[in-house]
Amino acid sequence: MISSDDLRFIVALAQSNSLAAASRALNVTPSAVTQRLQSMEERIGFRLVDRSSRRMVLTDEGDKLANGGQRVLEELGDLIDTLNSRRAEVSGHLRIVAPLGFGRRYVAPAATQFRLLFPNVTVSLMLFDRPAHRPLSEQRGLCLVHHRRDHGPHWRLGCVPAGADPP
Repeated sequence: MISSDDLRFIVALAQSNSLAAASRALNVTPSAVTQRLQSMEERIGFRLVDRSSRRMVLTDEGDKLANGGQRVLEELGDLIDTLNSRRAEVSGHLRIVAPLGFGRRYVAPAATQFRLLFPNVTVSLMLFDRPAHRPLSEQRGLCLVHHRRDHGPHWRLGCVPAGADPP
């Protein structure tokens, strides 16, 4: 069995003109390259490098493995990039419940901007005169409560488990 580390190793050998140059590229000692090469050749059952000349030359099998390995490593890199971009992608549904006046003035424009930034998110905005008094079955996990006090507006943000009373 050949691992992705084996493919990286043979590609590094193919890009070098000597085992010493390969050892520098791989940041290991020349003897470590020689031992790894011998171990890999024993494991797969054929020679990868012709050691009879002063220059390192890949055998036909070594060349084929290096070329195929380069393609596999590129495809693996592309696959990892694709998966990472999907992980960073925001998607799903955002339900926002807000007081009527506050929701129209502040939340609706913010929700519109959010939707432009994250097109894979659907947004529903529900505006109520008294959102804290909705039926328990409609409550979700986040609640922003705005209170008017004598000294100005007061905000409180808290997590609310489904079915619990909002703060």
